[in-house]
Amino acid sequence: MSYQLRIKAISLALEAQAIRKDERKALVRRDRAKTEKRRTKLYNQYADLRMHRVIDVRNEARATNIARGFLRGLRYDQIETLPKGTNRYDSYLLSNDGPNWDRVLRLIEKYGDKEDRARLDSWLAAIGMEKTVSIRDENYKRKTFSLKPKGNET
Repeated sequence: MSYQLRIKAISLALEAQAIRKDERKALVRRDRAKTEKRRTKLYNQYADLRMHRVIDVRNEARATNIARGFLRGLRYDQIETLPKGTNRYDSYLLSNDGPNWDRVLRLIEKYGDKEDRARLDSWLAAIGMEKTVSIRDENYKRKTFSLKPKGNET
C-alpha cells in the first residue's frame, strides 16, 4: 500500500478539523458583530468554509479511503456499507450519494502499481460495475471505460 495515500488521508482529516475550528470562530465573530452588513459577511464566510469541508474535503477523503482499501486488497463491502434503506449497490453507487468513481480510479492509477491495475477489473466486477474513466492499464496505455452497472443497458 502506498504511504502517500495514508498521509493524504491524515492530512484531509486534519484539514477538516481546522476548517471546523474556523467555522466555529466565524460564528462567534458573527454573533459579536455590531452591524447587519458585518454579520452577513461573517455568515457567508462560515457558509463557504462549511461547504468546502462538507463537499470538497469529505468527497476527497471518501475517494482516498476507497482507493486505500482497494490497494490493501479489501472488497468494496469491507470498505463501505450500504446506507440504510438501500438494497442494491448498483443504484447507490451511481447515485449522487455514491463515491466519485472518477477520482477513486485516478488515485488508484496514481498510487497503485501494475498488479493493482490488473486486478481493478475483477474488483469492479465484484460490485457489479464496469471501469469508468480513462486510466492507464498494466502496459501504461490509456484505456477509456464507461461507468454503469453491469446488466443495465442505457
